[in-house]
Parts: sequence; C-alpha cells; structure tokens
Amino acid sequence: MARRVTMPMAMTLILALSVEVARGNSVNSKPLLLQSKILKTVDGRFINANIIEVMRKFQRKVLDIMIGDQDQTGRRTGRYLFDGSARGAYELSRFEEQLTKSTDQSDQGTRAQELQGLLKDSKRDFMAIAGEFRMVARGSKPIIAALVEESCTRRGRPGSLLCIWARTKEADEDALFDGHVKTFGEYTQFCIDLLNFLGDLIHSCPRANTLFMERVDRWGKIRQCITTIASEVPVAKDPAFSLYVRKNYLDNLSSAEITPDRLKSIAATYKQHAAA
Repeated sequence: MARRVTMPMAMTLILALSVEVARGNSVNSKPLLLQSKILKTVDGRFINANIIEVMRKFQRKVLDIMIGDQDQTGRRTGRYLFDGSARGAYELSRFEEQLTKSTDQSDQGTRAQELQGLLKDSKRDFMAIAGEFRMVARGSKPIIAALVEESCTRRGRPGSLLCIWARTKEADEDALFDGHVKTFGEYTQFCIDLLNFLGDLIHSCPRANTLFMERVDRWGKIRQCITTIASEVPVAKDPAFSLYVRKNYLDNLSSAEITPDRLKSIAATYKQHAAA
C-alpha cells in the first residue's frame, strides 16, 4: 500500500492559525483528500518524487516567511524587524489588525507606513521563492488551477486570490499578486490558502509520495556510504561531491546498487570530471 506523507508539526501549527486569519470562515487545517479525476493521471507521472520534493521545500520556505526562519534547534526567528523585535509575517498581520482598531492616532501613520515597507519586503521574499515552484508547474496551469479550485472550494474559500492567481498567465502572476495584496491580512490569508493547497495536493498523491519516500531512503543510504568511504577516499568529504552524486545518481541507482564500492567508483569518476 502506498504511504502518505504526513504534514510536519510546524505546518499543523501555522494552518491552525488559519481560523483566526480567515475572518470568520471555517478552514480545516488538516490535509484534504482531493477527488479530482485529474489526479489519477498525474499522480506518479507529472507529479513525481521531484515535484513532491519541490512542493515540500516551498511549504517550508513559506513557513519561514510566515513564522520565522528555523535554526538547527528548531527555534524560529522572524526576518522582519518591527518594534525592536524580529517578527514573522503572521505576527505582523496581528499588529496591523490591532493598529486599524486603535483609537490612538499619535503614531498610527508612521507605524502603518513601516508595516507597508515590511509588507513590500515580505512580498519580494515570496516572489523569490515561488520561482522554483513555477518552473516545475510550467505548462500545467490548467491542471494546477483545477486542483487549486477544488482545494479552496472545499475549504470554504472559493473566492480566494489563490484561485485567481492559479488561473493567471505565468507572465502576469507577479503583477496580479502585487496588485491584489495590499495588507498583511490579505498576504497572510493568501499564504495560508497556498499552504492548505500544497498540503492537500501532497496528501492526495500516494504514488508520488511513495516515489519520494523511496528517494529519501536511497539518499539516506548514499549518505551512509559516503561516510563509510570518507577515510579511504578524501574527496568524499567534499560537499561538492555529495551534490554531484545527488544530481547524477540519486534517481539512477536502485537501493541494491548503493554500496560503498559503488560510491568509490563514482568518486573516481567525479575526480576525473573535476580535473577535466
């Protein structure tokens, strides 16, 4: 039976916040199993291990924007400085909401202007990380749009900007996003709809998830073999060697073929390649 990839704890945390940001709309924070017939065609084919990896990476990077960059201990630090503290986009949306309700007009204009500057920075960060996902989705806009429509509709968000964004021509996506997202509240809601959609799509592609988990297992075995041969083959300690193996061999070796002797052979090829 195909394995489903569960959502990381940080994802569950941020999606749980969606009920607050949704302005009264009920949003299910758990991934939904999408029902579109398109999935039977694309799962394991167009949506493969590489696409799943890109989507999961995209999720993580959106979370970094929303609640802060994560260090090796799991601690998150916001990347936007406001009121003397580093904050994530979600926290800034709460400040923005409080500011609009405040009756104290003394510094409201200055703080609102500061928030607008941070929103511009955060939107720029988002558009930068969206590039890789756009590349893998290129030429498949109708498929993605249909799946986005189902996810948003079933979550009570049929009018989401994400639906409009998914149907927009690729060349016009940045302009649409920039033109429609004018507040941190709108920005945060868009990101939550996006995170919900990515979680739903990943959850709804069991064959692609199986391929992804097999890739993860192979990479773990490769890393173990690299560690094993490092004392005999110094080049194995070079991070560039690991990148070379990942790019050229990860999807071309079966699990049975991944052995220390095979990695030694690859190391010899790599040295010849590097010397050329």
